[in-house]
Amino acid sequence: MLTREEIPPDLEPTAERALAWLNADQGTDFTLTGLAEPIVEQITPDTSPVTLNLILCDGDICARKDIEVSQKKQGWSFTMRENEDSEIPPLLDPPKGHRTAWIDDQLKKHDFILLLFYRGRW
Repeated sequence: MLTREEIPPDLEPTAERALAWLNADQGTDFTLTGLAEPIVEQITPDTSPVTLNLILCDGDICARKDIEVSQKKQGWSFTMRENEDSEIPPLLDPPKGHRTAWIDDQLKKHDFILLLFYRGRW
């Protein structure tokens, strides 16, 4: 997985376009926090379509959304892909820096906390 800062500069504008499309299409307010592999360096009409595995957060919710991206002469085309079997589940624990405030508050009050992980869900 690549963090937001590690996304290749050539791919960043395309990931942002896919995010803007998803937020408009789904009525969400996700922010891009990373990309899951496989990662491509550049999307061109010759390599289209490509699936971007976006890692997104919206407050306390983080998720993997797979967006198929195609570049065509007249612009960009985006399609939501169904989450296929993957090592990265569709719902995720927020990455460092995006953790829920509840977890941070609990860690201030206690020496440790116990989180249970069951089938890709916290």
